[in-house]
Amino acid sequence: MDDLLPARPGDTIAGKYRLERVLGRGGMGVVFSARHLVLRERVAIKMLSPELADHAVVVARFLREARAAAMIKGDHVVRVLDVDTTDGTTFLVMEFLDGENLGELLAREAPLAADAAVDLVLHACDALAEAHQMGIVHRDLKPANLFLSRRHDGTRILKVLDFGISKFDPVAHGEPALTDTSHPLGTPLYMSPEQLASAARVDGRSDIWSLGVVLYECLSGERPFKSILDTLNAEPPALRGDRALGVVVSRCLAKKADDRFADIAELATALAPFATPEGRRVVERIARYLARQDEQTTLIELRETHDTDRDPDPALATTDAATTRPLPPKAAPQPALPDTLGATSSAKPASLIARRPSVMMLAAAGILVAFVVVAYAAISRSPEPAAPAPVAAQPSVAASAASAAAPPASSITVTPHESPPSSASPVGSVAAPKKAPPPLKPKPTKPKSKTKSDEDI
Repeated sequence: MDDLLPARPGDTIAGKYRLERVLGRGGMGVVFSARHLVLRERVAIKMLSPELADHAVVVARFLREARAAAMIKGDHVVRVLDVDTTDGTTFLVMEFLDGENLGELLAREAPLAADAAVDLVLHACDALAEAHQMGIVHRDLKPANLFLSRRHDGTRILKVLDFGISKFDPVAHGEPALTDTSHPLGTPLYMSPEQLASAARVDGRSDIWSLGVVLYECLSGERPFKSILDTLNAEPPALRGDRALGVVVSRCLAKKADDRFADIAELATALAPFATPEGRRVVERIARYLARQDEQTTLIELRETHDTDRDPDPALATTDAATTRPLPPKAAPQPALPDTLGATSSAKPASLIARRPSVMMLAAAGILVAFVVVAYAAISRSPEPAAPAPVAAQPSVAASAASAAAPPASSITVTPHESPPSSASPVGSVAAPKKAPPPLKPKPTKPKSKTKSDEDI
């Protein structure tokens, strides 16, 4: 058997990795425990079997596994550190995981407690939510590809392995279509009905089916279907225990993909009530991740739309903060960019900001003109100032003597000259110039009254 191995323990490959022992064997190759000669770090190395080294499709799937695992950055996918070819054999360097796969655990401890089983499936959901968001469908989910390890603090963590037969979105990743059917694409008793019919025409709901099979097995200790015919035609036996949890599992195992959960986030939300507090935190993390991805996707779409429909005037190309949100329904459309300077927006167009000094100067000029007009109107309504009264000449001694012989004061009165009264009311008018003081009036002399002695004469 060791003669069929691509290498043996003790060998050094690529001049830097020394193989220690065999960790496991599979249909495509063997996994070794190894150590980096310089860093002294322990790693796991997966090598293709010698008989498959020249098979182009198998090599392509092997490299696909490396790329898929490297793209997914979450904690629940094994990290890929390196990929290379030595002596005609392609190998993959991954982080070393100390533990066992879920299949080994179930062989020893099945059935598991409901909350423990749900938590493990939620760990897988965390990895698949990120993979599906990138257009990657695993297509080979089973207990042997779900590895149980320990974090640095000792808590258990599940990691998804083996994306070798995963389906890539050819538009997003430029992956070639691998149509060779000489090698099995998945494990039949964990494959969905549509994957059994055509492995190329599946989406994320096929992975949801596989997770349903895994969860059923964790809760009951048995697979829900015994053969491919049962997968296509029979319903699984009802689960014992929590009936509500059984409903969730049954929906995962619906024959038609449209009758299952629409995506991983919906499945995780349905499982949250049956999980431990740690499992519910995983559900919250999935929701936050998907919300952030949706927001980034919306921003990318808006930028592409903006680049396509760019306004020829760069000054009008500023966008409102509201355009970073999903577009409103067609019934109440809201343009992403302001069409005119009068558009309502929290961010004023750059052209209006640039013209602000001119607008302020025009406003100041208008205020000044209005002030001049009002002042002119007030002056035009004011009465003409009264002419100052002429100063009368001081009376002479002769005038005084003449006045002594003048008639009585009741018939003749000396008054200063007065100007004719103005027809305008002086109220509110402009004050007239200060008048000169009036001339001194000569005091009239009273005629001497007749005495009694005069009358006798």
